[in-house]
Amino acid sequence: METMTILKNIYHHAWFPRFFFKKFDGGRDSGVTGYFLVEFKPLFSIGLLHFKNGSRDNYHSHAFNALTWFLMGKITEQKL
Repeated sequence: METMTILKNIYHHAWFPRFFFKKFDGGRDSGVTGYFLVEFKPLFSIGLLHFKNGSRDNYHSHAFNALTWFLMGKITEQKL
C-alpha cells in the first residue's frame, strides 16, 4: 500500500485526534461548515459550526449531547 494512502487512513480514523482543520458536516451540499480546534471522536470535539439558512431543518437519529453556545442567529431545537 502506498505511504500516503496509509497516512490518510490513519489520519481519518476515529481514534486519531485531529487539530486545526475545516470540514463540511454532512458533505459539501449540507450547508454546514465545521472549523475545528480539535476532534477526537471517542472523547470530544471543540469547533465552530457555521449553519447556512435552511441547512439543518431535519431529524437526526444519531444526534449526541453537546454543550452549545450560539454566537448569533436563532434555532428551535427539540429533544425527543
